[in-house]
Amino acid sequence: MLIELRVADFALIDELKFSFEPGLNVLSGETGAGKSIVIGAINLLLGERAAIEQIRQGQERALIEGIFSSDAVLQSEIDHLLESAGIETGDELIVAREVFRNGRSIARVNGRTVPLSFLKEMGQLLVDLHGQHQHQSLLRPEKHLDLLDASGGEQIANARNRLADLFKRRQDLMRELSELGDDSAERERRLDIYTFQVKEIGDAKLKPGEDAELARREKVLAHAEKICSIASLVYMNIYTGTEDGSVEALIDRIHKTRSLLADAARIDQALTPLVDLLGNTATNLEEVSHELRQYQSELEFDPVELVIIQERLNLINALKRKYG
Repeated sequence: MLIELRVADFALIDELKFSFEPGLNVLSGETGAGKSIVIGAINLLLGERAAIEQIRQGQERALIEGIFSSDAVLQSEIDHLLESAGIETGDELIVAREVFRNGRSIARVNGRTVPLSFLKEMGQLLVDLHGQHQHQSLLRPEKHLDLLDASGGEQIANARNRLADLFKRRQDLMRELSELGDDSAERERRLDIYTFQVKEIGDAKLKPGEDAELARREKVLAHAEKICSIASLVYMNIYTGTEDGSVEALIDRIHKTRSLLADAARIDQALTPLVDLLGNTATNLEEVSHELRQYQSELEFDPVELVIIQERLNLINALKRKYG
């Protein structure tokens, strides 16, 4: 039922608000009092096309807003329609229509903008307008079952919803069964394809994270000469210095610097923590140099290994492209 209707700047109406109660509500008045204007406003909420002539003189837009509620059977249909459009459902339904003088018209349901076709579809569920020469839902055979079910209240509504769910499930199962019973030659063809695909993936003996590790190893081997040269230079700068003595090793300079600061710390103990920091720095540099030495000894450029890795990566990437 229509709970509340608000009309603003529509035809001759400045602003009007109706609140309706359950049962029979009557709007009466003499000819020309504006009863048909109210019906016209409701028609706009039901998806009727708007015209700029409907906007009150001197205004830029007209606004019609209605709040609806429904019984259990109808609520189920409305909720299904709202959910299919991604609109939030609730106990009440708020429908609004704005008509602008530039010809634009905006429809909203529960705050969400909707096309006019959606409003028309929902309007058929919400309101029946009866006139001398207008169709009534009582005369539409496709509505007879809905009217009969509505008379049964919530109990019938719940049973109807359960039946609808079961029917949908049956239709899904029938479709699956039909697909399973397709042409046997087609099944054999698909089985051959799937068997080949499973074998191709299985033969590759893939391992989790293998592609990332191979890519890292390929990069190292492809730039082994450059890496080795840099590691050797850094090791020399830290630990050995140049053979001719033109560049002193960094670790030796740290030790000498620490020794100088230690002399000063014997005079002022406030410098002792800095001496300790230099000692830790020297220890860390020794560890870096030893790790670099170990790294150099293990780093070997093997062109055969590089080719094997590249072929393996090509295989893995091909399977990715084919099977995701």
